[in-house]
Amino acid sequence: MGKRRFSGLEVKLMVMFSLMFVVAIALIVLFVTGEGGVVTDESTEIFVPQCPNIPLAERVDCFPDAGASKLRCEERGCCWGPLDERNVPWCFFSTNHGYTVESMEQPTPHVMNARLKRKPLLLCLGLI
Repeated sequence: MGKRRFSGLEVKLMVMFSLMFVVAIALIVLFVTGEGGVVTDESTEIFVPQCPNIPLAERVDCFPDAGASKLRCEERGCCWGPLDERNVPWCFFSTNHGYTVESMEQPTPHVMNARLKRKPLLLCLGLI
């Protein structure tokens, strides 16, 4: 009886099975150790919203979902200011969210280039 030779399909299936086995072991190790495999920035500061009197026209809705409340709004790191006005958000972004403009140039009348710097991450995005 001679040596058995594997077909091309059998070889491909064995390689694929071996790769899947290695990936499964790696995922099990990550699960058991509790490591997410994601590098986190340990220097992230706690975001504290600045909530001065923001003009009504400049309020950006931070809680577009139904069921906004003062507690849920503040959990997202936003400002709470209930009003009797229609179409004015009660839960809105603070003045220290988003980006600041570091530099800006306008090479043509229809083009504007800006270099932005990210402000601290927002709680409402689930990033802190």
